[in-house]
Amino acid sequence: MKSIVHAVIPGAVFSVGFVTPALAYLDPGTGSILLQGLFAAVVGGLVTIKLYWAKVKSLFGSKPDENSPAQDGSS
Repeated sequence: MKSIVHAVIPGAVFSVGFVTPALAYLDPGTGSILLQGLFAAVVGGLVTIKLYWAKVKSLFGSKPDENSPAQDGSS
């Protein structure tokens, strides 16, 4: 384990010490992709919350009354 640490730490220091600017170009499509990813994350989170909320509600929900007639759709 110590040999791994002794190999990783100098490598990390070496790579961080010699960082050069990327000089990258961000076109307008990049902002669109970022907004699309943010929107997808929010919607995905809301759907996940909704699914788990339904499970929690059904866990604590009221049980059907045994004396009332069954609601199977036939009248």
